[in-house]
Amino acid sequence: MRLRAAALPPIVLAVALMAPGACGQSGSSDTSKFSGPSKNVAQRVYDLRDAVAKRDQTKICDTYFTAALRTKLAALAKTDRRGSTCPDQLKDSLQDVDSTDLTVQKVTITGSDATVTYKTNVTSGPDPIDTLHLTNQQGWRVSQLP
Repeated sequence: MRLRAAALPPIVLAVALMAPGACGQSGSSDTSKFSGPSKNVAQRVYDLRDAVAKRDQTKICDTYFTAALRTKLAALAKTDRRGSTCPDQLKDSLQDVDSTDLTVQKVTITGSDATVTYKTNVTSGPDPIDTLHLTNQQGWRVSQLP
């Protein structure tokens, strides 16, 4: 992934569902190994990945992030002088995304919180494994970035 260093505050886009590869490549959304709420969480991560591939920062913030995370990113946008909203903070980073090919490996749900372990499929080198945290707030939403 080629990202402009100045464009990324420490928290941003470890929506890290992004890796080097063909532009716009999304990969598959295999949720067959999950069931019940775990399947819903896995699907939500794949849906987020698709929104990242489409560079739809408004949908990402409004649909896939908790209110607290949106507020945090909006504050960072002001500090970084990018604007005043969550989408303002994500815009530059999303423009530099080359690929969003990932595989959800594990979903653990505890109450209204979920932890998702996923592997980003990269074109060279080992595939990194990361964790994403979601909270069930009117649907599963990312509560903190990796």
